[in-house]
Amino acid sequence: MRELGLNVQLAATEEDGTIEENAEIIGRIVRSESRSHSKLILVSTSKAGPETALALGRILRPDETTFVRAWLSVGGLIRGTPLADRVTTWPKSWICPNPILARRYRLSKRARAHDQCESQENEQH
Repeated sequence: MRELGLNVQLAATEEDGTIEENAEIIGRIVRSESRSHSKLILVSTSKAGPETALALGRILRPDETTFVRAWLSVGGLIRGTPLADRVTTWPKSWICPNPILARRYRLSKRARAHDQCESQENEQH
């Protein structure tokens, strides 16, 4: 993009930071860059999508976003996914953060189902 004559700046957000913390950083950068540039194009990827959305929608005032001409979100999930929503309630919510525990849970669930089938077969004989 620099070869096209565009001024490019990488926003130094915190890799392990919260969406709110990184949205504040993005908001400060947009404010700063708006002072020296009349047109801003924001590009976000992955986790920066929700961070940029929060910065543009809640942290920055409308007059602070007038120089933002476009925002391109690449691979950012702005409203989550239905699949992720399924595991936000108990009991899955405490299992899913740990894939090893989730696998053990599924395996033990299968083992219990298998044991129940065997016990039913034994009762029939």
